[in-house]
Amino acid sequence: MSKVATYLNEHLVGEVITQDAELRRAETDGSVLVSRPEMIVRVANMSDIRKIMRFCSQLAEKGHVLPISVQGYATDDTGAAIGRGITIDMTSHMHHVVGIDPKQRLIHLQSGVSVHAANATLSTHKGLGLPSVSYTDEDGTIDGAFSTA
Repeated sequence: MSKVATYLNEHLVGEVITQDAELRRAETDGSVLVSRPEMIVRVANMSDIRKIMRFCSQLAEKGHVLPISVQGYATDDTGAAIGRGITIDMTSHMHHVVGIDPKQRLIHLQSGVSVHAANATLSTHKGLGLPSVSYTDEDGTIDGAFSTA
Protein backbone atom coordinates (compact mmCIF):
# COMPACT_ATOMS: atom_id res chain seq x y z
CA MET A 1 0.00 0.00 0.00
CA SER A 2 1.35 3.43 -0.92
CA LYS A 3 2.09 6.14 1.65
CA VAL A 4 -0.95 8.08 0.46
CA ALA A 5 -3.25 5.06 0.81
CA THR A 6 -1.85 4.29 4.27
CA TYR A 7 -2.30 7.90 5.39
CA LEU A 8 -5.88 8.05 4.11
CA ASN A 9 -6.73 4.68 5.68
CA GLU A 10 -5.62 6.04 9.05
CA HIS A 11 -7.65 9.26 8.77
CA LEU A 12 -10.92 8.17 7.17
CA VAL A 13 -13.92 6.31 8.55
CA GLY A 14 -14.30 4.53 5.20
CA GLU A 15 -11.69 2.23 3.72
CA VAL A 16 -8.97 2.59 1.11
CA ILE A 17 -8.71 -0.27 -1.38
CA THR A 18 -5.54 -1.02 -3.37
CA GLN A 19 -6.12 -4.67 -4.34
CA ASP A 20 -5.52 -5.37 -8.02
CA ALA A 21 -8.89 -7.05 -8.63
CA GLU A 22 -10.81 -4.06 -7.22
CA LEU A 23 -8.71 -1.56 -9.17
CA ARG A 24 -9.37 -3.55 -12.34
CA ARG A 25 -13.13 -3.43 -11.67
CA ALA A 26 -13.01 0.36 -11.26
CA GLU A 27 -10.99 1.06 -14.40
CA THR A 28 -14.00 0.83 -16.75
CA ASP A 29 -17.53 2.16 -16.94
CA GLY A 30 -20.18 1.94 -19.63
CA SER A 31 -17.83 3.53 -22.18
CA VAL A 32 -15.03 1.99 -24.23
CA LEU A 33 -12.44 3.94 -22.22
CA VAL A 34 -10.13 2.43 -19.59
CA SER A 35 -8.34 4.36 -16.84
CA ARG A 36 -6.95 2.51 -13.84
CA PRO A 37 -7.08 4.31 -10.48
CA GLU A 38 -4.25 4.16 -7.96
CA MET A 39 -6.74 3.48 -5.17
CA ILE A 40 -10.44 3.29 -4.43
CA VAL A 41 -11.82 5.03 -1.36
CA ARG A 42 -15.13 3.73 -0.09
CA VAL A 43 -16.24 6.86 1.74
CA ALA A 44 -18.46 6.45 4.78
CA ASN A 45 -19.68 10.03 5.11
CA MET A 46 -19.29 13.61 3.89
CA SER A 47 -16.41 14.17 6.29
CA ASP A 48 -14.40 11.52 4.42
CA ILE A 49 -15.00 13.37 1.15
CA ARG A 50 -13.93 16.69 2.68
CA LYS A 51 -10.75 15.09 4.07
CA ILE A 52 -9.85 13.59 0.68
CA MET A 53 -10.43 16.88 -1.11
CA ARG A 54 -8.43 18.85 1.46
CA PHE A 55 -5.58 16.31 1.35
CA CYS A 56 -5.40 16.34 -2.47
CA SER A 57 -5.54 20.14 -2.47
CA GLN A 58 -2.59 20.28 -0.07
CA LEU A 59 -0.68 17.81 -2.26
CA ALA A 60 -1.38 19.94 -5.34
CA GLU A 61 -0.05 23.04 -3.58
CA LYS A 62 3.23 21.13 -3.17
CA GLY A 63 3.26 20.17 -6.85
CA HIS A 64 1.95 16.60 -6.50
CA VAL A 65 -1.30 16.32 -8.43
CA LEU A 66 -3.50 13.37 -7.46
CA PRO A 67 -6.64 13.31 -9.63
CA ILE A 68 -10.00 12.40 -8.11
CA SER A 69 -12.99 10.79 -9.81
CA VAL A 70 -16.30 9.74 -8.32
CA GLN A 71 -17.90 6.44 -9.24
CA GLY A 72 -21.29 4.97 -8.51
CA TYR A 73 -22.38 1.90 -10.47
CA ALA A 74 -20.24 2.97 -13.47
CA THR A 75 -23.11 3.02 -15.97
CA ASP A 76 -22.00 6.26 -17.66
CA ASP A 77 -21.10 5.80 -21.32
CA THR A 78 -18.82 8.85 -21.61
CA GLY A 79 -15.94 7.80 -19.36
CA ALA A 80 -16.96 10.27 -16.65
CA ALA A 81 -16.92 7.59 -13.93
CA ILE A 82 -13.28 6.55 -14.37
CA GLY A 83 -9.92 8.17 -13.82
CA ARG A 84 -6.41 7.90 -12.49
CA GLY A 85 -5.51 8.70 -8.90
CA ILE A 86 -8.29 8.28 -6.35
CA THR A 87 -11.68 6.86 -7.29
CA ILE A 88 -14.28 7.70 -4.66
CA ASP A 89 -16.85 4.89 -4.43
CA MET A 90 -20.22 6.30 -3.38
CA THR A 91 -22.17 3.02 -3.42
CA SER A 92 -20.56 1.08 -0.58
CA HIS A 93 -21.71 3.21 2.35
CA MET A 94 -23.47 6.34 1.08
CA HIS A 95 -26.50 4.66 -0.46
CA HIS A 96 -29.37 5.48 1.89
CA VAL A 97 -32.63 7.33 1.61
CA VAL A 98 -32.34 9.78 4.50
CA GLY A 99 -35.91 11.00 4.54
CA ILE A 100 -38.97 12.00 2.57
CA ASP A 101 -41.46 14.84 2.99
CA PRO A 102 -44.43 14.04 0.75
CA LYS A 103 -46.22 17.31 1.59
CA GLN A 104 -43.33 19.36 0.22
CA ARG A 105 -42.59 16.70 -2.41
CA LEU A 106 -38.98 16.42 -1.22
CA ILE A 107 -36.71 13.41 -0.80
CA HIS A 108 -33.33 13.54 0.95
CA LEU A 109 -30.88 11.01 -0.52
CA GLN A 110 -27.23 10.16 -0.21
CA SER A 111 -25.54 10.32 -3.59
CA GLY A 112 -24.88 6.57 -3.86
CA VAL A 113 -28.60 5.70 -3.86
CA SER A 114 -29.68 3.93 -7.03
CA VAL A 115 -32.32 5.54 -9.20
CA HIS A 116 -34.37 2.37 -8.73
CA ALA A 117 -34.23 2.66 -4.90
CA ALA A 118 -35.21 6.34 -5.03
CA ASN A 119 -38.19 5.54 -7.27
CA ALA A 120 -39.19 2.62 -5.04
CA THR A 121 -39.24 4.93 -2.02
CA LEU A 122 -41.17 7.62 -3.88
CA SER A 123 -43.71 5.08 -5.16
CA THR A 124 -44.89 4.50 -1.59
CA HIS A 125 -46.41 8.01 -1.74
CA LYS A 126 -49.19 8.69 -4.23
CA GLY A 127 -48.15 10.87 -7.13
CA LEU A 128 -44.42 10.95 -6.38
CA GLY A 129 -41.72 9.61 -8.66
CA LEU A 130 -38.75 10.52 -10.80
CA PRO A 131 -38.96 11.04 -14.55
CA SER A 132 -37.68 8.25 -16.75
CA VAL A 133 -33.89 8.15 -16.97
CA SER A 134 -33.33 5.80 -19.86
CA TYR A 135 -29.62 6.63 -20.05
CA THR A 136 -29.05 4.71 -16.81
CA ASP A 137 -32.06 2.40 -17.12
CA GLU A 138 -32.43 2.85 -13.35
CA ASP A 139 -29.21 0.90 -12.79
CA GLY A 140 -27.16 4.02 -12.02
CA THR A 141 -26.93 6.21 -8.94
CA ILE A 142 -29.00 9.31 -8.37
CA ASP A 143 -25.89 11.53 -8.55
CA GLY A 144 -24.95 9.96 -11.89
CA ALA A 145 -28.46 10.58 -13.20
CA PHE A 146 -28.26 14.25 -12.26
CA SER A 147 -24.75 14.72 -13.58
CA THR A 148 -25.61 13.33 -17.01
CA ALA A 149 -29.03 14.99 -17.35
